[in-house]
Amino acid sequence: MASRYALLFEAKGIGRYVLASGRLRDAIGASELVGSLTTAGKGIDNQAKRPSLIEEVVEATKPAGESEGVKFSRRAGGAFCLHHADKARLEAIADLFRVAAMSSLPGLEISQAWGEGETDREALQDAYKNIPGIRENGLAELLPIGGPHTAFAPQTGLPITEKYFYPDPDERDDGDWFYADAIIAPQRRLGDKIIKDQWRELIDEVLPGDSGATIYKFPRNLDPEPNTAKNPSFPFAGTDRRIAMVHADLSGLGEIFRAAVSGLNDAAHVCEVSEKIEAAIKGALEAAIKDVIAPHAAAHDEGRINVLPARPILFGGDDITVLVRADLAFAFAASLLLEIEKHGQIAMGKCKADKNISDIKTMLPSHLSACAGVAIASAGQPFLFMNALAEDLCKFAKKAVKAAGKEPNKPYPSALAFHVVSTTLQEDYAGAILKHNLTSADGNRNGTCNPYWIADAPPGRVTTGALENLAKQIAAMPGRSGLYRLRADFYADVDAAQRTWTRWREVTASRPNKLLDGLDLALKECGITDPKQLPLLAGKTPLFDALELIDLKAVDATPPEANVS
Repeated sequence: MASRYALLFEAKGIGRYVLASGRLRDAIGASELVGSLTTAGKGIDNQAKRPSLIEEVVEATKPAGESEGVKFSRRAGGAFCLHHADKARLEAIADLFRVAAMSSLPGLEISQAWGEGETDREALQDAYKNIPGIRENGLAELLPIGGPHTAFAPQTGLPITEKYFYPDPDERDDGDWFYADAIIAPQRRLGDKIIKDQWRELIDEVLPGDSGATIYKFPRNLDPEPNTAKNPSFPFAGTDRRIAMVHADLSGLGEIFRAAVSGLNDAAHVCEVSEKIEAAIKGALEAAIKDVIAPHAAAHDEGRINVLPARPILFGGDDITVLVRADLAFAFAASLLLEIEKHGQIAMGKCKADKNISDIKTMLPSHLSACAGVAIASAGQPFLFMNALAEDLCKFAKKAVKAAGKEPNKPYPSALAFHVVSTTLQEDYAGAILKHNLTSADGNRNGTCNPYWIADAPPGRVTTGALENLAKQIAAMPGRSGLYRLRADFYADVDAAQRTWTRWREVTASRPNKLLDGLDLALKECGITDPKQLPLLAGKTPLFDALELIDLKAVDATPPEANVS
C-alpha cells in the first residue's frame, strides 16, 4: 500500500476564459479570479486581505490536532499539487476545492488527478501520468439554452443571468445597461470592485517603483470615457488606437520540472524550484515594463498618476500575456524575452546554490528562455481573436528555434514573431496568413523574416536589434515610398522587383548625406551581403517588416548624418 499521495489540480483554457467577453473590465476581474486560486491577495493598504482559495480550503478542512501539514510541490498559474500521507485528508480538500472553484469561476475548465507512491516524488510522477483528457466546468456544463423568451448576452450568446447599469459620469440621467451571463457575471463583479479600489490587484506587484509623488497605474478601460483616477483609460498615441496582444511562453520548463521531480524526494523542495522560476518571470515582466513602457506613461489626475500604455492579463505559470500599445509592442516583447534570460540565469544560479535542491544542478540549464508572438490590431478587434493569433505566432517562433537546435546545457534561443492584422478574418498564421498573404505567387519568396532572434541569430535568421536598426535607417530616408511599390512587385514578379530595387537605389544614391551607406550596413547586419541585389535572406526579406515598424512609429527616424559610420 502506498505511503504518500498527491492531488494535482490544473486550470485549463485560461486565456479563453479571461478574454471571453472582450471587455477589459471583465478581463481584469477574470485574471484576478484565476490568480486567486493559488495566490493570496492584499488590501489597498498593502496588508493581507484574503488568502488564496486553496489556502482557505486547506484550512477549512483541517482536522483538529493535525500532526502533519499538507505539502505543496507546485502552486502558481492556476495550478497546484498537494502531498500528504493520508489520502482521506486530500480527498476532503479535493471535494471542497472542486465545488468552490466551479462556483467562483464558472466556465473555467479544470482537471484533477491523483498519484500515489512510496515517496512524494513517486506520487507526483504518478499524478502527472494520470492527468485526465476530460475537463470539467466547461461551457457545456453551465446553464442550458433558455426558452423562447430568454434574453442572451450579446458577447457570448449565453442566457443573461445579471445586468448592470453604468451611468455616464457627466450626465447622471444617462447610461448603459451591460448584460452578463453565468461566466461573465463573477468577472464583472470583481472587476467593478477593483475599479472602485475595494481590491488590490495581483498585478500591482509588477508595477515600476513610484516616481517621487507620482504613482504608476495600469489602465482599466480601453474607451476614452469614463477616464477617472480609479478607472484610467488606456493612453493611446494620438488618434492611433491600435493595440497589441503579446503572448510569451517559456521554453523547456517541462524539462526543468521533470528534473526536479526525478531528482528531489521532498515535495516542498520541488516547490522551491517553482517559486524561484515564478519570481524570475515576475521580475522579467517588471523590468521590461520599467524599461520600455514606463517612459511612455501618460500623466493623469493632475500629474499624480502615471498611466502605463500596457496591461498585463496573465503572468503566472509558464506564460505571460500583455496588452501593449502598438508602437511599443515589438520593443517590449524583445525586452521581455531578454529579461527572462537575465532573470532566468539568476534563478537557475539560486537553484544550483540552494542546498535543498543542489542535487539537480547538473540537470538544470544555464538560464531560462522564451518565445513570443505579437499580434497587432485595432483596439476594436475581439481579444480572443488577437490572443489566438498571438499564440499562433508564438508557436511559429518556437517551432523555428527548435528546428535550429540548441547548445548543450542551454535552453532553446529566444525569438519572437509579429504580425499587423489587416483583415477581420481569424486565420492561422503559418497555414493561412504566411502561406497566402506573405508568400510570392511562385512560392519562392516570403515578405517576412519571422521569427526574429533576440541574440546570436543562426545563418538565414535576423535579430530583433538588426531589424530595428534597419527600420531606423529606412525611416530617416526621403523617398521611401518606392519601397512600398517594391512590395507589390515582390509578390508578383521577382525580375520587376529587382528593377524597382535597382532604380530606387539609383535615385537614393543621387541624394546627399550618403544615405545608402547606413542602409547597406544595416542590411549586412541582417545577413544580406550584397545590398545591390534584392534583399533576400534564404528566400525571405526583412524590408517589409521594417516598413511595418515604421508605420507603427515603433522606431525613431535617425538623422541622416548618423547614417554614416
